[in-house]
Amino acid sequence: MLTTSEEPATVVAQLRSREVRNPQTLIGHYRIHGSNVSLMFKRRSCERMSNRRKGRRRIGGTTDVAETIFQIEFEIRPVKERPHWMLMWRNYTIVSIYYDDKQNISPIDVSDANKFPALAFSRVKSYALFSEMPLV
Repeated sequence: MLTTSEEPATVVAQLRSREVRNPQTLIGHYRIHGSNVSLMFKRRSCERMSNRRKGRRRIGGTTDVAETIFQIEFEIRPVKERPHWMLMWRNYTIVSIYYDDKQNISPIDVSDANKFPALAFSRVKSYALFSEMPLV
């Protein structure tokens, strides 16, 4: 599963492979539990903070976060008299894992509908002509 803030027309070609070209695109997994969808996206840091100094400037990365995990939970709801469905925010947590193995868990309040509006989606009507793996 890929997620990005880019327009769908520019991202559809990226769905053919698991290789990510855009660093702003996150790779993750989803699970459906009844009418709930649980998502988990991971972003690993490409740089590590270095303690070496040259003059007053620090050489190396700018972060001490090794990995960031985004855990999101939506509720699937139908929209009356429309072909679309809505994803309502239920839970959002950000877990930051540092290089020294410490963790910071940040739950986000998603109760404000202005900050976290419902997402509309439709079923996919077109598919690729080939598959990377056998269809089960």
